[in-house]
Amino acid sequence: MIPSYRKRRDRVLAFLTGPQSGNQAYRLTRLWIIRGLGFIYFNAYAIVYFQGPALWGDEGLLPIGTFINQVKNHFGENWFWELPSLFYFVTPDRMIPVFGVIGMIGGLVLMAGFANFPILFILWSLQLSFNNSGQLFYSYGWETQLTEFTFLAFFLVPFWNPRLASSDAPVPRVAIWAMRWMLFRLMFGAGMIKIRGDECWHDFTCMIYHYETQPNPHPLSYFYHSMPEFLHRAAVLVNHIVELIVPFGLFGPARLRRIAGLITIGFQLILISSGNLAWLNWLTILMCIPCFDDEFLSRAGGVFKKIKMPNFRFGSSGASSWIIEDLRFVALVSFSALMIYLSINPALNLVRPNQIMNTSYSQWHLVNSYGAFGSIGKIRYEVVIKGTKDENPGPNTEWVEYKFKCAPSGDVSRRPCLITPYHYHLDWQIWFSAMRPQLQEEWLFRLVVRLLENHPLITALFAETPFDADAPKFIKMDLYRYRFADWENWPDQWWQREFVREYMPPVSLETPLAQYFKLDRN
Repeated sequence: MIPSYRKRRDRVLAFLTGPQSGNQAYRLTRLWIIRGLGFIYFNAYAIVYFQGPALWGDEGLLPIGTFINQVKNHFGENWFWELPSLFYFVTPDRMIPVFGVIGMIGGLVLMAGFANFPILFILWSLQLSFNNSGQLFYSYGWETQLTEFTFLAFFLVPFWNPRLASSDAPVPRVAIWAMRWMLFRLMFGAGMIKIRGDECWHDFTCMIYHYETQPNPHPLSYFYHSMPEFLHRAAVLVNHIVELIVPFGLFGPARLRRIAGLITIGFQLILISSGNLAWLNWLTILMCIPCFDDEFLSRAGGVFKKIKMPNFRFGSSGASSWIIEDLRFVALVSFSALMIYLSINPALNLVRPNQIMNTSYSQWHLVNSYGAFGSIGKIRYEVVIKGTKDENPGPNTEWVEYKFKCAPSGDVSRRPCLITPYHYHLDWQIWFSAMRPQLQEEWLFRLVVRLLENHPLITALFAETPFDADAPKFIKMDLYRYRFADWENWPDQWWQREFVREYMPPVSLETPLAQYFKLDRN
């Protein structure tokens, strides 16, 4: 009975793990993936460290402590399982920068080539906690992408030995398959949401507008925008090919898979060169690494030395080996079954006419739906925040503008920022606010109150504030239309703008609404 079970177990393990030599070996692939994952984590948690207290601290725009109390009151005894987060067990205001440091250190450890299950589990727990507690500022696809991809990486690394370069632990090909399936959902989902989302993807005109109207353009965006119209139309065609056709190559033989991976990487590099899209495209490049086996990577540029890989065999002698094989068998079979089950909704979402994008189907964010830029804005609007020390604002009041670090505002001669893969949450979110007819977001009300208080945490989120020691008496917001400047005015002028309307009337700390958000911290 036992020998028969072991034979069946070894056959299943051999299928799920695959060969550990030749063009189906992935030990060098694993090393590249982990180092790339470390780069992403270091960047993501540098953002948490430097911006987190202002965004989610007790004095921030969307305090996590307040949110956690609301979750507990709403879900009762089942609060943790409904929305798992480490912030239930710590003081958020104190631990946000600590978590930022832990995330950055973890990223450096991974970049050094060290990883095991405990290290990845700590990083995954941090990311899951921010996914479930970061609210509006964590509502974008790249955050859940990182959570899901880290979970898949659990099955690439040894449980305990962190030295990946010298580890002979097998790399299960089922985990590599799962990563390719995730990349397929990301790319094909993005292509399908475009086809269904905006007519400009059908008439090949979307890119005429995109570079100017995207959330945070950078200097090269101006030149992309200035290309001839036929190149913009060609760019849409290329986009459709890369997102709707190329992803099927991810499931092909080695040569086709490598070509699909290289095309996708090239496409992501073009996107990186055309605008500041946080670390979305950098993470997507990382997700392409499973397309390449050790045989390919060991020859890539002659930079990395080929790692000699042992031909791993199942069914080793010794009681401890049987236990290890049994545990590996249970883990990989359970993982495979879980991936198949959790993939049902995301797979159906790809073919549904009412496809949704950037959606998680559970609070654990394990297998998600993705997609970006289903619709393209044709006009760029910007919310411009202004303040004054005037006690009684009138027609002759001088209003001075707050300047964001990246979002176009204030000085139209200022060159667009270049920050990728770093990300300014405030600048990104204010871009979405400009799409709404009037101020209606809770975090934006809090921003106004904190600026009226001249709170140092909040003013640090801006590149330049017009008030030093004294707080403004009134804050207001105006809506402007922004366009890239004409060639004859460049580079002295990068933008041109025109006033559209008032977005929020002047508000002081004596305004009832401001009083409410001033007191909600108590």
